[in-house]
Amino acid sequence: MPLKRRRRFAFVAALACVLLLPLAGWWYDAHARARDRSAFQPAGRLVVVGRRKVHVLCTGTGAPTVVFESSGFGNSISSLEARSKLSELTTVCSYDRMGAGWSDPGPSQISVGLLADDLNSLTKNGSIDPPFVVVASSIGGLTAELFAREHPDSVDGLVFLDAATSDTLSRVAPMIESSPIGMACSAIGVAGRIGLLRLLDPFGVRGSAHADTRSNALLYGAQPWETLCAMVRGLPETRRQFDAVDPLARSIPVTALSAEHTGKLAPPGFEAWAGPAKSALDYGLRALSTRSTQGAWRVVPGSDHLIAESAPQAVVDAVRDMLQRDRSRDDRSVSRVH
Repeated sequence: MPLKRRRRFAFVAALACVLLLPLAGWWYDAHARARDRSAFQPAGRLVVVGRRKVHVLCTGTGAPTVVFESSGFGNSISSLEARSKLSELTTVCSYDRMGAGWSDPGPSQISVGLLADDLNSLTKNGSIDPPFVVVASSIGGLTAELFAREHPDSVDGLVFLDAATSDTLSRVAPMIESSPIGMACSAIGVAGRIGLLRLLDPFGVRGSAHADTRSNALLYGAQPWETLCAMVRGLPETRRQFDAVDPLARSIPVTALSAEHTGKLAPPGFEAWAGPAKSALDYGLRALSTRSTQGAWRVVPGSDHLIAESAPQAVVDAVRDMLQRDRSRDDRSVSRVH
């Protein structure tokens, strides 16, 4: 074959790969999403919040209501063992933040204030009655803290599971804002839309001892990753919102649990951040607990960053203790009235 013809053939072959591989990836992901939608119907109900629908799942009966605020890659069906055990004691609700699970996607820039507003509207429109004990994991701690600071009369307690706080944010945000995270977010979004995330399984969830088929199917769509990147873009506004709101009421009980090691803390490719991020998390959790007149901080032995998955009984015990203190306080109040 003449050289000119070989070059033309190579060019056409390369162009075909560039065009056809993403198309094949898009088809693969579209097929997987259609299969998942058919196989995994919403576990709970959809509640109208503004112009969007938010998926919420509630089990059990009683008060106060325990609300799970999930990690960045978590959803309404995460933390199954802890939620199931706690639902034997009281009402337990978990939900999908915008762009996660079965909830509608959000805007391209998401502040924690917007997420806290969603939680407030969800409880009102979904007839989920206060008071609440909010159990927050990872980045969900920011929403839980801001919600508690804006609505202190609705919150009977906070349980933070290796979760971010406003003090964590002040230390981590400069690291994020000075990094090439924007480029990484663009690449992750494309990888999600053409099925690479689903195919490569970068978190290794398929072989995890805590794997949940439904949860994993929700994780590897593009939306959860794009939502997390939208939250990164919203960090400047989030910092302004925390600066503008009153401090957390000292009367709100806080139990802050830190993971023993950094497993599951950093996404693939960002492992170098795990050490500094862990230090910032521990600092923030200790600071949050000391601001409460009923605050406690401790490390959970053997746990990784997703404490509700790696050490669910520690979560159950922490929430149960808070519920018992809350009910004892109510009993004493009733006794004084009579």
